[in-house]
Amino acid sequence: MYVPESGEIEFWERSSKPLLFDSSNLFDLIDGSADVYLEYGFENAVNQEYIKDDTLSIVINIFKMKSSESAYGIFSFGRRPGLNIIRIGDMGYETEFNISFCKGSFYVVVESFLQNNEVKDARREFAENISRKIKEKGEIPSIFKILPEEKSVANSEKYINGIISLNNIFFISDENILDIGNSCVGAYKEYSVFGRNVKLIIVKYNENQKKAFYDLINYFKKSDGYINYSEKQKVNIWQKKNGKYVLLKRVKNFIIIAFDVHEKRDGMYIINAVG
Repeated sequence: MYVPESGEIEFWERSSKPLLFDSSNLFDLIDGSADVYLEYGFENAVNQEYIKDDTLSIVINIFKMKSSESAYGIFSFGRRPGLNIIRIGDMGYETEFNISFCKGSFYVVVESFLQNNEVKDARREFAENISRKIKEKGEIPSIFKILPEEKSVANSEKYINGIISLNNIFFISDENILDIGNSCVGAYKEYSVFGRNVKLIIVKYNENQKKAFYDLINYFKKSDGYINYSEKQKVNIWQKKNGKYVLLKRVKNFIIIAFDVHEKRDGMYIINAVG
């Protein structure tokens, strides 16, 4: 599955045959986050190590997801603002230890733990080689098109496809109150308003949006962590015990949530800009 042959990247050889993974043994490859991959629509993966001079090592993991949206989702799950964005695949980023990118329905990680220029250059060659072989292309899920761009934090977007990804961003409850992953998907983005952070989640429904909205309101009303409820311009506003605010709004087939809000006016500004 697109893994380079020995010598395809000069002087780098496969250390063994490729290892193949599916949902039955994915935990052997990524024990700590396999549930997230499965939630996003993991299908299968290949793992291959390459060595040079018996001292240098690069490991490649290529994940086949069920769709380009799924590949973007798991890619966005690991991305965060401030990373070095690179032009590989549909989109990619580079950290001290790896290059990650998505292209079409594939998510690719090329990693190395010994850091020198030779290894970093080879890591980039491997990533570009694999990207060229993957002919399909993907796009950012359409739900992001309705999120405002003004005052947004670059590369903060995350695609939400289930309760695990949702709770990693904004923990509401162990219960899937919003029905994420069943009748709906979500998108997350961060904003900076006058230097103050606002985090935004929007959930798009095919059905059951009204029920999910009022289930969420009732949950907040019963929760010890939420106090001082108010309503303004059809926006439900809660203040948490830590002083920050959570704002809720229902528009057409969307539920919009602004959270970690320091000033109510900041949340109102962003939540009313959606559309």
